[in-house]
Amino acid sequence: MKLLGRVAIAAVVLVVVYGLFIRVSEQSWLFDPSPYPVGPWYNQSIYHAQDIRFPARDGSQLDAWWVPTLGPRRTVLFFHSRRGNLSDQAERIQRLQLLRSNVFALDYEGYGKSQGQPSLAHMLQDGESAYQYLTKVKKIPPQRIVVEGDELGSAVAAAVAARHPQVAALVMESPFPSIHALGNAMMPLAGWFMSGDLGVLKNVRSYPGPKLFLYGGNDANVPPQLSHQVYQAASAPKMEHEWPGATQDHLVIDAGPSWSRWMETFYVKAKLAPMAPTPRYPKPALKVGGR
Repeated sequence: MKLLGRVAIAAVVLVVVYGLFIRVSEQSWLFDPSPYPVGPWYNQSIYHAQDIRFPARDGSQLDAWWVPTLGPRRTVLFFHSRRGNLSDQAERIQRLQLLRSNVFALDYEGYGKSQGQPSLAHMLQDGESAYQYLTKVKKIPPQRIVVEGDELGSAVAAAVAARHPQVAALVMESPFPSIHALGNAMMPLAGWFMSGDLGVLKNVRSYPGPKLFLYGGNDANVPPQLSHQVYQAASAPKMEHEWPGATQDHLVIDAGPSWSRWMETFYVKAKLAPMAPTPRYPKPALKVGGR
């Protein structure tokens, strides 16, 4: 009995120590930002991305890219994952442009050129700040906005869509049902010691517009069953697709042209904002001889 008691006490001590380790180090392993100048920032000039600066709720300056396209059919408000920064999104931006979408992509606090420190609360606030800038400063009507997010950014996108149900659509890549589920997928039992509630399932149930869920079947960061749980909890109308060999880090690349086809199919079925009129340029004047 004494031996069993000692084993039980040791187990409790180990659990407490492990829990304290998770809580203390949560910030360092949950967020993996790349501050400027880390990353391929030359992509900004390649895609003619305009640097946009605006304040976060706490006063920190946020950085975003505004990437317009000719004859846009919609504007995509994009939130990236918990790793890297805006400069890593070149492939996605290019494909969205080819689908004739404007892109407004945000770097959260502590990422890229944005000031401040990352946290779950800050990410949700930063997402709302980006939406307010897009609608009030850029004057983009909500009915022409598709809110899209990748991994942790998908939770930010769902929060924005739920708060502003008039937006045209919601796209979630590699979503997860809760921060606890994400933590458990990253480290054994870690989720039980993590704080914060992103309200993902509640948000996908409450947002009434069309929803698309995309994820990879070979994802070590967000297992596909977690993404499927989010799809199951979402209200209709909704669509879902899994690429068996794809990972979250390289979903757009791993999916290949199929990614663009799924996005285009979703845009058509969702009956999003109609195509903008094609710009009309003056006919060239033909002059023969003379000055």
